[in-house]
Amino acid sequence: MWSLSPGWAVSVKDGRLVVQSDTKQMILSGNVPISCCVADRLRDGIPEECFGIDGIFQCLADAGLLCLGKREDRGIYGYFNHFGIQLQDNRDALNNSRILILGLGGTGAIILQHLVGAGVRNFVLVDDDNVDARNLERQFIFHRQQVGQPKTICAAQYIRERNPSASVEIHATRISTPEQTEELLKIVGKIDFAAICIDTPPEQVLANTASVFWTLSIPSIIGGLLISSGCYGPVFDPTRSRTGPNGFRRNYTPSEEFVPGEPVRIAFPPFNTMVGALMASDILHHLAGLHDEVDYDHQIAVTFPLLRRTLIDAMVVPRTQEA
Repeated sequence: MWSLSPGWAVSVKDGRLVVQSDTKQMILSGNVPISCCVADRLRDGIPEECFGIDGIFQCLADAGLLCLGKREDRGIYGYFNHFGIQLQDNRDALNNSRILILGLGGTGAIILQHLVGAGVRNFVLVDDDNVDARNLERQFIFHRQQVGQPKTICAAQYIRERNPSASVEIHATRISTPEQTEELLKIVGKIDFAAICIDTPPEQVLANTASVFWTLSIPSIIGGLLISSGCYGPVFDPTRSRTGPNGFRRNYTPSEEFVPGEPVRIAFPPFNTMVGALMASDILHHLAGLHDEVDYDHQIAVTFPLLRRTLIDAMVVPRTQEA
């Protein structure tokens, strides 16, 4: 179905078609006044078999303001279409990607929600924990009736309730060493992206998981929170990042300003949601091919509640020295 590209509004004024976004406006006129039904057709969509592109529609097509796709795809896919990606191309990119989520706590659960909502349907879920009543205030994919059940099984149920055709592989195990990460990847096979949300000190996450994904050319992202701050990113992609996980491990050596330690077990739910949503945003933009919208070179520290963001540079390590 053809329709006006998302991000643009259409109206008819004084017999002319007015098409505008938040920054641009286009006014079209013909030999005869344009009817309001033209605007209605552009809003509602025109079946492909009924639509011959000519006249005013040709002008819109030439300007890149028409898109082809299913009406129900205009939500999340419509956002990406605003950047010039056709709805069908974006849907295929997200539908066909296989995502590994390590850890289904407050951050991992939020990432999962956004990826499922965006149309990702191939998942590998890894967590050795059970649903805990104390965590339901920030892990929204679980229900009170599921307390005590394995998180992986409950998360898979959440996915299939929203997309019965989804493919979900689960592993109720804990990953804490490079060898365990490598063994997991041998079992699960091809992965397009890894979201690392393990309750482990960041310097250990970088060494034990992110560095393995980097070596195998699998894009990944890490993230986590303290009581009043969080940190996420960058997206580690050997084809785009200047340096890999080892370059950021140096940022976690003990100093007067920062002494690494165990994760804090207290969490304010909105902060979990924000960090998880920002990580999901980077993942989706990467999968969609919108690489200019993704930071591949900085960790981003977020201080709550005022959302002050600070870019953290890597201590650049030559690629030949990367693990």
